[in-house]
Amino acid sequence: MKKLSLILIRLILLSPYFSNAQTQFLQICTYGEDNKGAEICTKLQLKSFKSSIEAQNAVDRILEPTGLKSNFVLVPCDGINNCAALVYVGLRYIIYDNAFMEKVADIANTDWTNLGILAHEIGHHLLGHTLMKTNNSDTRRDELEADEWSGFALNKIGATLEQAQAAINSLWHPACDEEINYDHPCKQKRLDSIKKGWEKAKGQKSNTNINNSIYATDPAGKTYKTVNIGSQVWMAENLAYKTSSGCWAPKNDESNVTIFGYLYNWETAQNICPIGWHLPSDAEWTILLNFLGGEEFAASKLKESGTAHWQNNNFGSNTTGFTALPAGLFDNNITQSHTMGRFAYWWTSTENKNNKSGYFCISIDDIIGHPGLGSASKDLGLSIRCIKD
Repeated sequence: MKKLSLILIRLILLSPYFSNAQTQFLQICTYGEDNKGAEICTKLQLKSFKSSIEAQNAVDRILEPTGLKSNFVLVPCDGINNCAALVYVGLRYIIYDNAFMEKVADIANTDWTNLGILAHEIGHHLLGHTLMKTNNSDTRRDELEADEWSGFALNKIGATLEQAQAAINSLWHPACDEEINYDHPCKQKRLDSIKKGWEKAKGQKSNTNINNSIYATDPAGKTYKTVNIGSQVWMAENLAYKTSSGCWAPKNDESNVTIFGYLYNWETAQNICPIGWHLPSDAEWTILLNFLGGEEFAASKLKESGTAHWQNNNFGSNTTGFTALPAGLFDNNITQSHTMGRFAYWWTSTENKNNKSGYFCISIDDIIGHPGLGSASKDLGLSIRCIKD
């Protein structure tokens, strides 16, 4: 599984202040029952942190739908076999064991566990659990509250319920009739709390970007949903109009067209958009990308959520209603369609040199999805999304 290197969220330079300071942590809220070495790590390793773009993006992904800014530091802490939230000398920290994060991800076979664990510990901080000492009963209550918050947060960033519960399902928990002897609740209670938060977020979802008054209609009479994003109006579906040439079904299977639309070469793409619509230019795709916050945030907001069509570990939330789908591409040189489920490619109208033209792409890879423009041979078959004139 991919190693998630968690990081410092807000870089605070800690010099001799820490070496001379008395240890002043109020409450350590761990993810699992095992609290091995947490106190020792708190005292000795808070100065040992690194920055990581991937982990910064993970934190931003969790907090972005809430509108909150991070006000805590994440610190790698080998050997504690856990992840924990705590306050130390007035500052909020999340300490974690990378091997623990990897182990849980391997057991669950999904990187969503890393986001789930991180969201749970963020929940402890946001809910004030690290500001007071508690007994086992209060700690179990706090754990369930943090679980509920994590379920809510993960739904907001596109996790299925199964993905939101993956980390808990991978760890040992006491039986419900024995939990009184532990500071963590039994597994079923934790799963129920995550489900409660996940369903609460699901009930709040309503995409106001979908345009119910404007539709695009292709020459065959098929109508397409449209969506308002900033000042632009986009088709919310891939074009699915079959032409006599320069057109292929994803994976050469017509049954895929209903969901993914057709793949077209660039010449065919130039004049195929419905009346009143056109093939977007590089500049128009760039406007969309920038409006959504740039490369770090755009892919998630554009991609369909869940794994019905994207492969595992899709971090899409589809908050725009654009519903980007991974139709892949068709390579005319080998008469084969591939990358379906992993990549979404759309032609732009911008023509480049050497018989190449521009395209916009989103991938399944990691949290960012690497959205952006590229250049490809005009003979390839890519998807089409039209934009209103």
